[in-house]
Amino acid sequence: MQVQWLGDPLAPNSTTIDDRIFVSELLSHLTSTLCINESRVYAAGLSNGGGLTGLVMCDEELNRRLAAFATVAGAFYPDASLTEPLFQAECQPALQGRRLPYLNLHGLADTVVAYNGTNTPPPASIPVPTWVKSWVERNDCSSAPVVSEIEAGTVTESKWTCGGQQDTVVHRAIEGFGHGWPSKKNQGEPFETLRGGPTGWDATPLILEWFAKWTL
Repeated sequence: MQVQWLGDPLAPNSTTIDDRIFVSELLSHLTSTLCINESRVYAAGLSNGGGLTGLVMCDEELNRRLAAFATVAGAFYPDASLTEPLFQAECQPALQGRRLPYLNLHGLADTVVAYNGTNTPPPASIPVPTWVKSWVERNDCSSAPVVSEIEAGTVTESKWTCGGQQDTVVHRAIEGFGHGWPSKKNQGEPFETLRGGPTGWDATPLILEWFAKWTL
């Protein structure tokens, strides 16, 4: 039984199970059976789910069906850590002048998907700044982000303007935070230990408010 989404080193190869097909079929089913504003469909994922969100971003057909993307503690792996290229050589979003809005949240103390990509135990993941920078470049963003310290200096937030659109790419590096979803509430074990306890802010309203800025 599959327990990881495509993109995890332990997941089956895409020739066996390609979760991008599942995402495409799910989108088609939902939009054909429910009253959905198809200009306001978004994707968000945590950890390996963030990795799958990244693969949707990389897919030139799928990324046209969603207005914006967010990942929390996302796991993105270099080709050398996988049995097939996914996040590097095969990440061909074909934006052709479009902008792909992206919000990335990651703890500096993450021991599951290390911020610098050096995981213990291996394999290595793509360093978070490298992954974010790749989307800054794909979106042809201004070279210098607006950087601010928020949440009493525990969060460094970087925002890029791309094609005149402010906050197209946003990254929050969270001091002292581990692997998990930032929120004020206790999430139980093993999540509390993994993330290092609650934060003074909630990621969910932050992501939803940022999503509301974007339409297809």
